[in-house]
Amino acid sequence: MKLATYSTVGRAPWPGALLSNGHVADLSVLGPAAGLEFDTVADLLSLGEAAWEPLTKRLAQVTDDPSEGIERGWVLSTDAVELLPPTGTKPFFLSCGGIYVSHRKEMGVAGDPPRRPEGYIVNPNILVASGRPVVLPEEAPGQVDWEGEFCLVFGRAASRLDPETVLDHVAGYTIYNDISARDNVPNLFSADSRTAVGGYAANILYKQFPTFGPLGPCIVTRDELPDVAQARLRTSVNGQVMQDEAVGNLTMTIAEVVAAVTEVYSFGVGDILSLGTPAGVGYARSPKVFLHPGDVVEVSVDGIGTLSNPVVAAEDVA
Repeated sequence: MKLATYSTVGRAPWPGALLSNGHVADLSVLGPAAGLEFDTVADLLSLGEAAWEPLTKRLAQVTDDPSEGIERGWVLSTDAVELLPPTGTKPFFLSCGGIYVSHRKEMGVAGDPPRRPEGYIVNPNILVASGRPVVLPEEAPGQVDWEGEFCLVFGRAASRLDPETVLDHVAGYTIYNDISARDNVPNLFSADSRTAVGGYAANILYKQFPTFGPLGPCIVTRDELPDVAQARLRTSVNGQVMQDEAVGNLTMTIAEVVAAVTEVYSFGVGDILSLGTPAGVGYARSPKVFLHPGDVVEVSVDGIGTLSNPVVAAEDVA
């Protein structure tokens, strides 16, 4: 299933499923009909694969013939709805860094990678859905960068996991664009420790502007993407491909990443872990490339879809 949270005029957000025929099905109708009770996508994820089976079968039928749902109003064109961040909650969100081999190389990171990946906590208030604008902030508009990322979404509580059981706690996958303002960020790799520490702090700080967290367009359940490490992640700006990498080209396996991170961090249902970004960010290019008003940045992952966001200037936001 490709699970989403969406709204329409006059109705609060509710869970849905994106169908391959260009429609979205209202799961507040189909869920109870399949014997499932849930309020959010995160709630549905917590029920597990065995519970999803009747809903999955019903969605396949609706994909083949959506006419009844269209007539009764519980199947809508995706053009008629507003997508929202897909879990339907404000998740705890940890974004890892420095574990794609190619990104470490392009950023000039020397030495062996740490056994436990570095990470920072994403403020859930910055999350925006596919289709929503990324606003260049007045404080730092000139060097705003993209970082396409692949994310795991937890369906069970996760703490101190063993690599062999990691995927038992993962319900699905989604896409993140870790928008980053590079303006006034000191050199992270300076030989001067004070400058390097200041650069690291500023780098994290300038990822937290409003709208700097595009997420979605959906969560694909784990059963639909069994060979996740081989899926390709691609980021493009105005149609030009900037990043193109297999999801699993990391310094360790995905299971090892999750196991190491959960030695410290605890995750709950609907919480998110990003694996960081591969090579191709604008800051590492020569000459450097950054986002400007009018650009469209898209991040796609095989089997999930495309997260697409226009870029606008702060003064153009009403």
